[in-house]
Amino acid sequence: MIAGWAFGSLVMSPYADTHGRRGPFLACVLAEIFIWPFLLTKVSLDTLYVLCFLFGMCITGRMTIGYVLLTETMPKSHRVNVSLFFYFTDAAVTFWLTLYFWFLSQNWLYINYF
Repeated sequence: MIAGWAFGSLVMSPYADTHGRRGPFLACVLAEIFIWPFLLTKVSLDTLYVLCFLFGMCITGRMTIGYVLLTETMPKSHRVNVSLFFYFTDAAVTFWLTLYFWFLSQNWLYINYF
């Protein structure tokens, strides 16, 4: 995922700066919606690597480009609150997914080993 994030930072951010931020942002959000179910039900380790790389690229579009787009369109008086909410919701999703794999999913060991 980190490699995808790094590659996405080299490709997505400059593309968004020159061609507009809205298109890459929406494409990355939609791609994440389709990648998540496959990450949760992956079949092989090779598939997991590819999906994590693609998801890492999409994180760049959703978080970095989305945050810049959001702060540019917000009035200055609301930027701090909106930024806090933006990152709080991302952390909450990560927290709940961690709890899911820790307590509810019976296949979390399989994900680590195979």
